[in-house]
Amino acid sequence: MIAYVVPYLDQYGGIQSFARSVGRALSGKEAIRFVDWSFWFPGKIAEKLFNFYPSLAEFCLGSRICRRKRKILMSADLVHFWQPLTAIGFEGSGFLVSCHGKEILPANLGLYQRRLLNRVFQRAGLIQTNSLRVKKLLRQFFPAVPAGKIVVIRPGVHLPVLASKKKDKRLVIGTLARNESRKNLPQILKALEILFRRKVKFLFLLAGGIGVSEKAGKWLKKAPFPYQNWGEISEKRKSIFFSRLDVFVLPVLSLADNIEGFGIVYLEANSYGVPVVASRVDGVVEAVSDGESGVFVDPNEPESIAEGILRLNRQREKFSRQARTWAEKFSLEKKAGEFRNLYRNLMTGTLSGEEVMANG
Repeated sequence: MIAYVVPYLDQYGGIQSFARSVGRALSGKEAIRFVDWSFWFPGKIAEKLFNFYPSLAEFCLGSRICRRKRKILMSADLVHFWQPLTAIGFEGSGFLVSCHGKEILPANLGLYQRRLLNRVFQRAGLIQTNSLRVKKLLRQFFPAVPAGKIVVIRPGVHLPVLASKKKDKRLVIGTLARNESRKNLPQILKALEILFRRKVKFLFLLAGGIGVSEKAGKWLKKAPFPYQNWGEISEKRKSIFFSRLDVFVLPVLSLADNIEGFGIVYLEANSYGVPVVASRVDGVVEAVSDGESGVFVDPNEPESIAEGILRLNRQREKFSRQARTWAEKFSLEKKAGEFRNLYRNLMTGTLSGEEVMANG
C-alpha cells in the first residue's frame, strides 16, 4: 500500500488535483490510501525557540500527523508526501517528497523551517519536482541536496472526449484562478475592457478557489462587458467550464514569495482543445508551447494580453487542434506510469533521480 499525504485534500488547488488524478489513475494497479493534512505554523515566540531547537520544532509540527495517522503511514510500503512540510516529524525512511516551488522560496521560510526542510530532503529517498525550473530552485536554495535524489515528473491531465462545438457565436473567454495577486486578475480585466471598446463580442467566465468570488465580484460589478462569475468549482463543474471556452487567459506574475512551479491548469484547458494566453515565467514555459498550445504575452501590459486573445481567436480552429495535441503529450496515463515505475524502483532501491531523468 502507498500512502498519499496531501495538504488540504478537500480543496481544488494544483497540488490536490495532481495527487488525486495520479491516485485515481493508479488505483487499479496500486493500493493508494489518501491522508489529509493541514498545516500548523507557530507564533513568533515559538519560532525563535525553534530556531535554536529544530528537533523540538520537528516534534511539535510532526506530532499531529504521527499521533493520528501513525498506523496508516507506518504500515505503508511507501509514503508519498505531496508537499515537503507534511513530511516533518515522520519517523520512517525511504519516503518520496514532491516539491512544487513556492514552499522552497527564501521569502517563505524562517530559519527553523529551512533547517527542517533540509532534514526532510536529506532523509527522503527521492524528491520529485513538477518542472526543471523547480529542480533548479531546489538545487539553488538547498545545495546540500544531492542532484541524484531529484527527479522531474511533470503533471498529467485526463484527456476528455471532445464534444461538438458550442452554439454560442460569441468568443467565450475564461479564467480559472485563486484569489492571489500572482494570478493577475486586474490586468486580465483591463485587457477585456480593451476588447469591449474594440467592439469584440465576447462573454467572460471567471471561476476560482476559495476567496476569488468576493474580490473578483467587486471588480466585475464595474465591468462594461458581459460576464459570469462561477465562484469555486468542483472537478465536475471544471469540465463544464472548460468545455464552454474558446480561449483560456491566465498570464501570471512571478513574485519573490510565490511562483508558478508548472501550471497544470494550462494543460487542463488544452485537453479540451482550448488554447491559452500565458506569460513566459517560471515553470509555465514547460507547460505551454508558444505558438502551439497558446501564446505568451506581457503580463503587465493589458494591450499585450488583449492582442494575445485576438491572435488565438483569429486562428481558433488551428490553435484548438494544436492545443489538444500538446495536451496528449502529458496524458495522465503516461504520467501515472512514470510514478508507478518510480515507486517500484524506489522500494527496491534500483533507480536514482538522475537515471529517471536520463530515461525520461
